[in-house]
Amino acid sequence: MGVAAAVVVVTRLHWLLPTDRRGAFVGGIVGFGIAAPIAVANLHTPFTPVLSCGLAGVGLLLGAGIVRGWRRGP
Repeated sequence: MGVAAAVVVVTRLHWLLPTDRRGAFVGGIVGFGIAAPIAVANLHTPFTPVLSCGLAGVGLLLGAGIVRGWRRGP
């Protein structure tokens, strides 16, 4: 739900084009899916779980960029 809320917020702030929403959402979910096991495996350290949550944001940006690149074409 957090990824979906983030996509809605950045779209309403006009930081993300409405046509890039689907790619951003999928990328954010994939990034979160990668970050969750890393965070759980490193709960004993104070910084790794917090930093691994940034992977959802990176995934969101990569997903939007990949979709934008596909639309442009070669």
